[in-house]
Amino acid sequence: PANHGEWINANSLPLVNTIVRYSLFKGAAGGQTATIVGNNSDLIGAKVYGNVFDGVDTGNGIIAGTSVANLVNAEVYNNTFLNSIAQMGWINGYNGTGNVAYNNVLYNMDATVGNGVAHSNNSYFQTTNTPAETNRQTGSGNPFVNSVGGNYRLAAATSPGMTLSSLYALDPDGTTRGADGTWDRGAYEYVSGGVSVTLAPMAPRGLAFR
Repeated sequence: PANHGEWINANSLPLVNTIVRYSLFKGAAGGQTATIVGNNSDLIGAKVYGNVFDGVDTGNGIIAGTSVANLVNAEVYNNTFLNSIAQMGWINGYNGTGNVAYNNVLYNMDATVGNGVAHSNNSYFQTTNTPAETNRQTGSGNPFVNSVGGNYRLAAATSPGMTLSSLYALDPDGTTRGADGTWDRGAYEYVSGGVSVTLAPMAPRGLAFR
C-alpha cells in the first residue's frame, strides 16, 4: 500500500509497444511500485530511451514488472538514472523475460539489476551493488555538467556505448549519437564545448503510445 502513484502503468489492459522517450521523471513522495510498470497487466515491447530518472523512489524497480504482471521484451537504452531508490533493481523483469538494458548511466544509487534482464555497456558512478557485465564502466565522480541544477548533460565522454539502430540515434537536444566516433552512454550525447540551449534542460518531447 505504501508503493503506488506510478507514472506509466499497465493496469487494466496490457500496454504493447509503448515508446517513452526524452522525458524527465523527477521525485516521488512516498514511493511507487515502479515508475514504468507492468502492474496488473503486462507491459510488452516497451522502448524506453533518452530519459532521465532523478530521485524516484520505487519498490519493485524503476522500470519493472510485478508478482501479478510481467515486463516483457523491454528495450531500455541510453537513459540516465540518479539519486534514486530502486529496492528490487533499477530495472527488474520480475517474472518477465527478453528485457535488455544497454548504454545507460547510473549515479549515486544502488545499481542492482533484477531478474529477466540482459545488460551490458552501462556506466556506473558512485553506485553500490554494481553488477558485473560486459563493457562496464565505473567511476567515482559526478559525470554531469550540473545535475543539482537540472543539467544532465555529460561533462566528459563516457566509455563507448553500443551502437544502436537509427531509431535511437538522436538525444533530447537533437544531437546525433556517435557523430564524433563515440556513441556515448546516458540520455545525452557528449558534445565537446557544450550545447547552447534557450529552453530549460530536458524539455520533454512527450510520450508516444502505440
